[in-house]
Amino acid sequence: MKAFALESTDKPAALVTVPKPEVGEADVLVAVRAASVNGFDVYQANGFLFGMMEHALPTVVGRDFSGVVEAVGPGVHEFATGDEVFGFIPSTPPLKSGAFAEYVAGGRELVLAAKPADLDFHDAAALPLAGSAALDLLEAIDGHEGDVILIVGATGGVGTMAVQLAAQRGLTVVATARPDEEAFVRELGAT
Repeated sequence: MKAFALESTDKPAALVTVPKPEVGEADVLVAVRAASVNGFDVYQANGFLFGMMEHALPTVVGRDFSGVVEAVGPGVHEFATGDEVFGFIPSTPPLKSGAFAEYVAGGRELVLAAKPADLDFHDAAALPLAGSAALDLLEAIDGHEGDVILIVGATGGVGTMAVQLAAQRGLTVVATARPDEEAFVRELGAT
C-alpha cells in the first residue's frame, strides 16, 4: 500500500510502498478516506522526533483518520465490514503505524468510534486529537455559563475547537493568536 513514511533517520518522510496491515484476532482494518495533520505529525515527518521517541522503521506518519471498515478479526464484535469510523493511533513508542496510508489496522492500539452519518470523512478526521484535547480542557476547568475563559493559541487545532466548545457552553471567550501563524511555522523550521 502507499503511505507517507520515514524510512531512515537522515531523510524526511516521503511517499513509499509498505505492506498492507494484516488483520489479527482482535483487529479492525480501516480503508482510510481522510487524515488530518497535527503539529506532532509535522515534527515527526521532518525527523525531529527521532531523539525523543523510539521509531520502528519504516514509520508511517499521522495520527487522526476516518474511513470505512474493510475487515475485522473474529474477536471483534463492535464493528463490522462497511462501518464508517473515525479515530486515532496513539503515539506510543515505538512509533510504527500511522494514518497517512491507504489502510490502518489494530485492536486496542487504535482508538476507534462510529462516524456520525451527518459528519463527512474530512471533518471526522480533524476531530480526534485536537477535539479530545479541547474537550478535556473544558471539562478540567468546569466552567459555567457566563464564566470568562482565556484561550491562548486560538488559531491552532485545539484552540479553534476549544473556542467553539466554550461558546457552545455559554462561556465568554477571550482568545489570543499570532498575527502571522505561517511565518511562525517557518521560523520553527517546519514545512
